[in-house]
Amino acid sequence: ALTVNGTITATGAVDAPAHNISDKKITVTTFTSTGINAAIDALGSEGGEVYLPEGTYTIDSTITFDYDNTVLRGAGFGTYLDATSYNGHPILISGKSNCQVRDLYIKGSAGSGYTQNLITDGGVLSPYFVAYNIKLEDSDGMGISWTGAGASYGLLYNVNVDNSDTVGIYAVGGTYNKLTLCTASNCTGDGLYLSGEGSLIESCFSTLNGAIGLRGTAGNVIKSSTSLSNTGVGISCAGADNIVSGNIVSLSGGHGIQMIGARQLVTDNISSNNANGKVGIYLNGAPNSIVEGNHCTGAPGKEDWGIYLTNSDYCNIVGNYSTSHDNGGIHLDANS
Repeated sequence: ALTVNGTITATGAVDAPAHNISDKKITVTTFTSTGINAAIDALGSEGGEVYLPEGTYTIDSTITFDYDNTVLRGAGFGTYLDATSYNGHPILISGKSNCQVRDLYIKGSAGSGYTQNLITDGGVLSPYFVAYNIKLEDSDGMGISWTGAGASYGLLYNVNVDNSDTVGIYAVGGTYNKLTLCTASNCTGDGLYLSGEGSLIESCFSTLNGAIGLRGTAGNVIKSSTSLSNTGVGISCAGADNIVSGNIVSLSGGHGIQMIGARQLVTDNISSNNANGKVGIYLNGAPNSIVEGNHCTGAPGKEDWGIYLTNSDYCNIVGNYSTSHDNGGIHLDANS
C-alpha cells in the first residue's frame, strides 16, 4: 500500500491527493468532501471502493459519484459526514449504475431552508443502487430521494432516517425496488414512500411521522412491517394489485390501512386504535379484492368501523376479527 499526503501522479491515470491507494480500493485520509471526491476521481472509469475510516468528515460540497460500480463505504456509524452547515445534497449518484453507499452516518441541516436530500439521484436514471446500514438524520429535505425514471432493482437495507423536513425515504422512479429493515421517524411528511410495479417494503418501521407511515402505489407488496403513531394513514396504497400482509398498524391519525384500486389482497394484519371517525381497514374503489384474517380493534372515541368498503364490489371478506368500534365491525356500502 502507498500512503500519500500530498499529490502523486502516475502514468496511466492516477492523480490522487491524500489517499492510501491499493488497486481499486482507496482509503481517504483527508476528512472532507473534497478529500472524498478526490478519492472517487482516482478510481477511474472501472469504479471501485472508497473507504472512509471512523471520524468526522466536513461536508461543504457535494460528494459526486463519477463512475458506475462505485462503493462508498464507512466503518459504521462512527464514520460521520457532517453536512449541518452545507447548502446542498451531501451525496449525488446521478446517471450511474450499480453504486453503493454503506456503513456510515450523515447529518444534515434540517430547518435551514436549504431543501437538502442527504442521498439523491438528482432525478436521473441510476439503477441497481444499494444503500446498506446507514443512519440519516436532520435532512432539510428527504433522507433518500430516488426518483429517476426507470431506476429499478435498488435495495435499501437497514437505512434509518430521523427528522427529515419532508419524506424519510422517497423511492418512486422505477420498478422492483426493495426497502428492508428500514426505519423512518419524526419526519414532517411520509415515513417510507415506495412505488413501481414489483416493489417491496418488508420488515420496516415507521413512527411519529407527519403524514402516511408506509405508502405504496400499484403492484407493491408491504409485509411484516409496523406503522405506529403517524399523523396520516398508517399504510396506504393508491393503485391496483397490491398485497398488504402481516403488518401492525396502530394509533394512526387517519385510517389504519387504506386501499384504493382494484384487486387488493389485505391479509393477516393487526390494525388498532386509529383515529376517531376513521376505519381500521378501508377499501375505496377496490373491486375484486380479498380481505382475510385481519384483527381490527377499536376503543371508545377511536375508530368508527373495523372494516369499511365503498364502491368495492365482488370482494371476499372472510375470517376477520373486529371489536370495540364506535359504529360496528364491518360496513359495506350500497355499491359494494
